[in-house]
Amino acid sequence: MPQLRAASVFAIVSAAMAVASSVMADDILWRPYFEAHVRAGDAAEVGQGNVFLPLLEDDASMLFADLRGQWTDEQAAEGNFGLAYRQIMSNDWIVGGYAFYDLRHSRFNNNFQQFTVGAELLNACNGLRVNGYIPDRDADDAPQLNTATTLGEERAYYGVDFEYERLVLSPHVFCDCEVWAAVGVFHFNNDTEGYEDITGPRARVEMRAFDVPLLGVDSRVVLAGQIENDDIRGTVGTGTVTLRIPFGRGGGASGYRLAGIDRRMVAPIVRDIDIITSTSSIPNPDLGPTTITSTGSGDPPLDEFDINDVQSWGNLPIY
Repeated sequence: MPQLRAASVFAIVSAAMAVASSVMADDILWRPYFEAHVRAGDAAEVGQGNVFLPLLEDDASMLFADLRGQWTDEQAAEGNFGLAYRQIMSNDWIVGGYAFYDLRHSRFNNNFQQFTVGAELLNACNGLRVNGYIPDRDADDAPQLNTATTLGEERAYYGVDFEYERLVLSPHVFCDCEVWAAVGVFHFNNDTEGYEDITGPRARVEMRAFDVPLLGVDSRVVLAGQIENDDIRGTVGTGTVTLRIPFGRGGGASGYRLAGIDRRMVAPIVRDIDIITSTSSIPNPDLGPTTITSTGSGDPPLDEFDINDVQSWGNLPIY
């Protein structure tokens, strides 16, 4: 797993630097950047690296790549490889769309693939987003969950989420800072029996500091807190620290300081950070009718039942 992490980060950064050096010009508005994220809280602890890479642009539109790699303290890792387009309209709203190919290696040593598509509507003070997640629906074995009478399996969830964000405070006292608040709702589902829906609200607050003196023009530091709730996991709270480091030519490197709608053109795409998976137990087909007693967390209530009458039951989803 450490080799996978190092290789993912090296590949993303190397590819970004190579492409950026060939497409960047001195007079463009938007330059590439690297962001490092650390997230901790009730869910798994996550480290993530993102590369934002403009490919084609003019003074009102941009085609860019969004490359992401992450790992968790549960020995899971994921890569997201996206292509996106943004256009500034005459009314100073940005219309954008994007598509990602996602690949996840779970803590049960399974690999899942997913396509993510999304759309966004942004201006200097507001943002509206919708995302759809379309995974590979096949089940993979989770032998770590096997018992004498059941077999463990892991499946990915398809889903959708919506979010609205708004600038609520722009103090500009000690730095170029903004405070944003976001609210949204998410729904994830797998039609297989025993996998329960994951549906609920989500809220987030962010403090964003731009052009940090020690990091230079076009840099950014974000402190964020998020809380969400659903019937499966209950209430989950997380905190995130994000550091942005720009590189290449253009933007601040060419003497232009981003603000307002131009700054929003380089805002990170907001989407669920990983493929949602969950585990379940199914009867061992090699056994005949057998009576078993459930004992694990996430299993049915403690009682006896015939194994041939049971399809599966869900455990807590893994994020």
